[in-house]
Amino acid sequence: INAEYGRRRSQTAANRLELARRQQENLQIAQGLEATLAKKAEQRKQRLEQEAAEESLESSAATPVVCTFEGILLAKMDQVRALIKAVGVYDVQYKDWPMGQSVEEKAQTILRWCLKEPHHPLYHALGEAQHNFFYRLNTLDKKMYMGNADERDVLRPGVAAELEMISDDIMNYFRNILTVLHGCYPLLKELSEDGQYATSNELARNFYSPFLKLLVKMYATSYEEEHTLYQTYLHRNSSLSVEHYLDIRENFKVDYSVAIATLRKLGDTHTPEEKMALLVQSNREIPECVYNHHIASGFSEEKAREVSCMGADDLVPVTIYLIAQANIPDLYPELLMLYSVTPEEKLKGREGYCLTNFQNAVFYLIEEQRSFLALE
Repeated sequence: INAEYGRRRSQTAANRLELARRQQENLQIAQGLEATLAKKAEQRKQRLEQEAAEESLESSAATPVVCTFEGILLAKMDQVRALIKAVGVYDVQYKDWPMGQSVEEKAQTILRWCLKEPHHPLYHALGEAQHNFFYRLNTLDKKMYMGNADERDVLRPGVAAELEMISDDIMNYFRNILTVLHGCYPLLKELSEDGQYATSNELARNFYSPFLKLLVKMYATSYEEEHTLYQTYLHRNSSLSVEHYLDIRENFKVDYSVAIATLRKLGDTHTPEEKMALLVQSNREIPECVYNHHIASGFSEEKAREVSCMGADDLVPVTIYLIAQANIPDLYPELLMLYSVTPEEKLKGREGYCLTNFQNAVFYLIEEQRSFLALE
């Protein structure tokens, strides 16, 4: 028994080293991509400014709508121009702008036009995109369940590749439609930048509602083996206390109920942005729980801050414990989905760091469960 325990501890140490190596490689790759992305963004900005200038010269009856397109990524710029012009024509024809509204009320009115008014061009554009994404996802879903288990195994790699393409289209479309919305209605952009009104959240709730659950389901289907291992780990470990986790150091074996409660809210959210915000909040609450525990134990503030600092070797085991306690059945495909629909610039910031931490924890526990089953 001792020999087997020692072997498993050695394997755990090896897994940690491999995890650290992968994180370092990812960091180097991200740094290399950053310069390339910045150069491409600048070239794209110059090209779009030139196209906008040419469009202005060609059109003597341009609609008086202020539009900016910095950072926009669209495959067909003529469709974007047509959409912007259609929005401008609609706004010129609309004669019933409510009087006496506050800035926030005006923002709500604009979004209500765009998302609920059947004659608004953005309403049609969103509807067509939602239909497109739902149809493509539903087609993949049917393809996976028309054959037997062996046929599904053969189809799975191709389905996973197609799913990544759909997710990439979803990410780019949402980013672009949000840019068009802010371009056509500068008030929404100003309020969003000031933090007074979350245009992105409101748009996302409408945009993702028809197909987000199906998108997560397809990630669970495409990575069925890993998803099953993840759920098996939860079933085996969700009732264990923090004391049973040997990889968690003694000074980090504290009450994490606040961070766990935050993570459990993930299942009640309806947009990737809301899910990502909860991951960031839960990740931030981990060291806060350690700090509060040691303050209550009589530590000074300086000492409590010192012992609550966590490196990756400490954070990942604690995150594994949080995941097991939160017991969210579909967290694994949720994380895969978030990674695929989150823009590159956000993955380089706080959101990307927190998402990577939870992904590493899930990957680690999946491999631990795989090793556990191999020993049985």
